[in-house]
Amino acid sequence: MIIFYISYISINAKSIEDDLQEQLLRASALAKESLPSALWQYHYEYTNDFINSLFLFKDIVFVSIMSEDTTITAKTHPDFKKKDFLYFKNSSDFITDETVIRYENNNVGKIRIAMTRVRINDMILSQSISAFSLLLVIFAAIFSTVLKLSGKYIFSPLLKLENSAKLISDGNFDIHIDTSSKDEIGQLAETFSRMIHNLKSVTASRDELNYEIMERKKAEKKLVREKEKAQHYLDIAGVIFIVINADQTVSLINKKGCEVFGYEESEILGKNWFDHFIPENDRKKTVAEFFRLITGEVEHIEYFENYVMTKNNDNRLIAWHNVVLRDEKGKVTSTLSSGEDITEQRKIAQNLRSSLKEKEILLRELYHRTKNNMQIICSMLAMQAISIKDENFKKILSETENRIKSMALVHQKLYQAKDLSKINLKDYVADLVFLLFKSYGVSEKKVSVFTDIEDVIVLIDTAIPCGLILNELITNSIKYAFQDREGEIRLHICKTETNEINMIFSDNGVGFPDNYDLEKANTLGIRSIYMITEHQLGGKVDLKTDNGVSYHIKFKDILYDQRV
Repeated sequence: MIIFYISYISINAKSIEDDLQEQLLRASALAKESLPSALWQYHYEYTNDFINSLFLFKDIVFVSIMSEDTTITAKTHPDFKKKDFLYFKNSSDFITDETVIRYENNNVGKIRIAMTRVRINDMILSQSISAFSLLLVIFAAIFSTVLKLSGKYIFSPLLKLENSAKLISDGNFDIHIDTSSKDEIGQLAETFSRMIHNLKSVTASRDELNYEIMERKKAEKKLVREKEKAQHYLDIAGVIFIVINADQTVSLINKKGCEVFGYEESEILGKNWFDHFIPENDRKKTVAEFFRLITGEVEHIEYFENYVMTKNNDNRLIAWHNVVLRDEKGKVTSTLSSGEDITEQRKIAQNLRSSLKEKEILLRELYHRTKNNMQIICSMLAMQAISIKDENFKKILSETENRIKSMALVHQKLYQAKDLSKINLKDYVADLVFLLFKSYGVSEKKVSVFTDIEDVIVLIDTAIPCGLILNELITNSIKYAFQDREGEIRLHICKTETNEINMIFSDNGVGFPDNYDLEKANTLGIRSIYMITEHQLGGKVDLKTDNGVSYHIKFKDILYDQRV
């Protein structure tokens, strides 16, 4: 019986010791299953909850969770304050375990657990004394009873707890543990029951965290795909795209931008755009426009030009279109700009302006000299007419002089105009009438002129023949229409929607005979009206001889191109 007693005490002690050791291993195994995701995601609030749940085991006195040799969180039983893991490991009164936590083959930390043997030793001692006392009092009669009671109240509950622990380790938390016993086994069962309840909560939180991590990974992959797609679109664009953060650093630039500026993408990203890439003399105004966008003063800047320094220290003129980017709260976080290199276009435009200015000066000088030369010719004709006795010849010279003056007047108007290729017929006709009336010494009281002329702008190649036609019409009326009596001249000029110029000239003079043929007229002036209209201007002239004469002349101002 002594041998049985000793064996019983040894088996009981070993069973309790093994149970304590198994609890420690199961706590470590639970940590290996529950902590990887939390440590990988830095979910330290979860680790604190997990440690608190482990302390539901009465025998656990120390738990710490570490990452890269740094303690993230730790908890020690109040009876062992300021004791570290080495203390528990080196003491025979405790059992310890150190387990590495891994996430997807990556070490993310480790957990250290220490459990005390005090309660178990007390339990073993207490049971040993009780058994020894009973053995002495009822050595034979109670022996079988002790075995039955031990089986019922010690081994059976422990086996049930062991089976429950196995089910828990398999992930089955829907088990019932009998906690009706008030002894140590009952307390252990109650502890197991509380642990199961906490593990359910921890497992639910872990599952929720794993689902959140999985969804976040999906979203991250989708964002990566969308970013790569957007970057591809930006890279094939024919213009520069750049995103500048509120702190003035570059967060995005496309392939075209790198090509224009001569840098690799990595040499631009993260750099202060204005300090590294904007010339000093352009920097102040460019930063000012940037702050107008970042501060929300304006939503976009439709057009802005500034120079950008390339890698080879060349300055390129870029035309920008700028908008702001906002976060989900509506705060301006950065600017998005599209730009085009207009350096060469600007140089070409400057060269064209210089060339155009030179041509304008030359053309004005040409008009001025042409007008002067024509005036010299007119003066020479006038001087020649003085010495000629033949009145008919004098008239021919005078008419020729007036024709030249009408052409010189066109060059004078062009010389004075802003547009060197166009002339306003309204101003030109007024000056031409004055010139002809003065040339023939006719008073406007005798011959009244009524004009209705719109602002008709014509090219020089139309203005000169048009002036010659008007010269012949007015001259013919002044000389022949009224024969020493008063009369009226009426002139109407307009341009239609089809770009056709209508000129209606009439007087109430003696007129022409019926069926008068302009083409076969015996005077140069009358024939000129027909020839210039029909052949030079490509128009048409209609003549009516009722109550004087009426010319209806139509032509289009499309003969030649503009000079400048």
